[in-house]
Order: sequence, then structure tokens, then C-alpha cells
Amino acid sequence: MSSSIPSELNKEEILRNRASADASLLNTEPEILIKTVETDDVPPSKSIKQLRRENNDTESFGVMDFLRLLGGFLGLFLMLSYYTTGTATFGYHTKFEHPRYIKSLFMPKVSLTDSQLASYDGSNPQTPIYVAISGRVYDVTNGKDTYGPGGSYQFFAGRDAARAFSNGCFNDPSQLTWDLRGLDEEKAASDIKGWQDFYDNDYRYWYVGEVVHEPLRGPPPSLVCKGYGSVPKHVKAEAETVTKNSEFE
Repeated sequence: MSSSIPSELNKEEILRNRASADASLLNTEPEILIKTVETDDVPPSKSIKQLRRENNDTESFGVMDFLRLLGGFLGLFLMLSYYTTGTATFGYHTKFEHPRYIKSLFMPKVSLTDSQLASYDGSNPQTPIYVAISGRVYDVTNGKDTYGPGGSYQFFAGRDAARAFSNGCFNDPSQLTWDLRGLDEEKAASDIKGWQDFYDNDYRYWYVGEVVHEPLRGPPPSLVCKGYGSVPKHVKAEAETVTKNSEFE
């Protein structure tokens, strides 16, 4: 049993042999390596590898270092922006400022009937406010002071009033419809496209889906707007033709 345990002399010879071998690689005095081994109680070769690894770790630029640097720049950017403009984006506004918009990107688009759309007129503070233009539905809740109860454009909320968006007849309830019959088609299409572009691009509002209308029946709305004078001559002939055709539907 005792013969299997190396003597102190044998241990010293082993350490010296290892130290001499490693010293030849590192140009280090064997006595220094022996003291290191005796102090740390680990083989010299392992201590050298550990030192090399630690040296490499010190010199490398890792992912965490990059994230810390990026976070520092971002923090500096936000502080400078708030100090100079009072906003986080140097006064530039985007739809991504609104958590509801970000949430909507992961939600399916709505498909509503006219009666369903009517429930989004701002009368219920728990539901968003929707405005539709020629079938496209927009969330205008951020403009509740304008489109909500008491707002100057409240009559647009909860309906598709494409006709009024084109002819400007806001004061006549019969014009607050998607029925474009009797209007100049090219002008109406241009007007509607302009309003749709406005709601698509304004940072406060965004597209949420479509409203599916029932087929139009009966005569078209009057071309005379209450409080807006008489019918323009250039649309009288077309209006009469549309009215006659609708009588046979």
C-alpha cells in the first residue's frame, strides 16, 4: 500500500521534469514554474492554457460588449432627442409610436357589414373609432377629438361616406354614403384616392380592413347639397340617365 504513494523526492523530480519541459517552450526558469505549480497545486501545462485563454478573452469583443455599446448609443440618442425636441425621435412622428398600431400588425384585418361598422362611431369609449372610404376602413381613434362625439367630423365615424369625401356635402345626411352614382367618376376616384392616401400616410391613423356593402338599389342621392346651391350643369345629364336606369332595378 505504501509503495504506491510517491515519495516527496519523486514528486519533486516529477515537478522539475514538467517545469523543464514547459520552460523550454516559454523560456522561463524551471524554479519559477515549480513554485507556481506548488502554490496552485495544478499541473503547469494547465496553468499555461488557462493564462492563454484568459488573455484571449480579454482581447476579444463579444456579443455582450456590442449590446452594451449599442445600448449606450441608444440612451445617448434618446436623451439628446428629448432635450432638443421633447420627443424620442427628434420630432419625427411614426405610426410605431402607438402600441395599438403595433398590435394591429399581428391581428387579422376586419371585414365588417355596414351595421357592424356603425357600432364604431365613438359612442362607446371601449371600442375604437372607424372611418371608411370606398370600402377601406381606418382606425382614427387617435383623432377622437375630431371624429368622436362632439367632434367637427363626427359624422364620418362609423360609416363609409365616400360620396361626401368627394363632393364636400357634409351637412346633408343623404350624402354621407358610399353611393357615388351621379358624380363625375374620374373626379370622384381622384378625390377618394387622395383621402385614402391621407389616412394611409398620417402617423395617427391606419388601415384595419374592409367594409362589405350591400348592392345599391333605388335612385341615387340628390346632386343638390343642402346649403351648397344648385346642381352643376356638367353633371345634370349624367344624373338624369342614372336616375332613369335606377327606376328599372
